[in-house]
Amino acid sequence: MLAMLFARYVIRGLWKYNDIPMELREEVDKILIAEGREDLINAK
Repeated sequence: MLAMLFARYVIRGLWKYNDIPMELREEVDKILIAEGREDLINAK
């Protein structure tokens, strides 16, 4: 659930991908891919 919150912030442009804690990045990656926003993952 926390990963979904971080993913939403990244999608909305409120946070950058680098702001996501390393522990949650794998889950956030899955959510971003499911949302069709792989481009945000590459912004590492």
